[in-house]
Amino acid sequence: MTIHNKKNTRLSQLCSALIGMTLTVAVVAQETGSSSTETVVDNNVSFSAVLALTSSPKTTTLHYGESAEQRIDIWAASGRDDVHAYMPGILLVHGGCWLAQYSVDHVKPLASALSQQGFNVFAIEYRRTGQPGGGWPGSLDDVRNAMKLVRETYPKMALTSVGHSAGGHLALLAATDASLQLAAVIGMAAITDVTAYSRGDNSCQQATVEFMGGTVDEKPDAYRLANVTDKRIVAPLYLLGGKADSIVPITQNTHRQARRFSGDDIGHFDWIHPQTQAYQHLLNTLAQLYD
Repeated sequence: MTIHNKKNTRLSQLCSALIGMTLTVAVVAQETGSSSTETVVDNNVSFSAVLALTSSPKTTTLHYGESAEQRIDIWAASGRDDVHAYMPGILLVHGGCWLAQYSVDHVKPLASALSQQGFNVFAIEYRRTGQPGGGWPGSLDDVRNAMKLVRETYPKMALTSVGHSAGGHLALLAATDASLQLAAVIGMAAITDVTAYSRGDNSCQQATVEFMGGTVDEKPDAYRLANVTDKRIVAPLYLLGGKADSIVPITQNTHRQARRFSGDDIGHFDWIHPQTQAYQHLLNTLAQLYD
């Protein structure tokens, strides 16, 4: 089995698991506690709709630092009691404008849903703006260290990094590290140009200056390091964005290496709600990684 025409013998073990992937929402709805067995019709779901979802219990937790925030919540693939290395893994990095008030909790329904699709899901919590050690570059350091721990713990597992919004920004930057041996990187409404983003006027854009510890004029070198657009991503890159996104403009959905998807009616939180068309696009992208 190959990924993008590059031979990788350890991925041959994944064939049987991936062939059976259904990419339906019926199972997802069951696991998230929803009574619906079909994708929602309306796009542009609210954050409160995401928070209203339920999730299955996590399987275990890994810690990569002394802070309570430096942890990885894990859902084993297909409801198994433990993580099996022959099942593919997803390194899930949540968003929330890099701010302390938005934790990993809001992507637990997404993690649960992806685990039922046959993926081991590693939902990374990290220190954020407003917490000791959070902000730039501490948040990125945490995400990198978390990913390194997963790679060290499961050296033979095929790992794909998936990040949403500000988490997409951190996931893409972490993917410049070849030692992680990522199968692919997927940014959902990812912030790729923090310089341009910091000049916007919505609340998340305004939070960029706090995350970076100053404005572009005050911290030009830091912003250059934090911008994704000119960085080389060492794994196949997919950017998924929505033209109805009022938080991360579709203009952020760009990188010279990326295969891009831009949905006309997709909003910001659609990507992390397991009963939307955007979620189906995520599943389709994951399925296309293996040929």
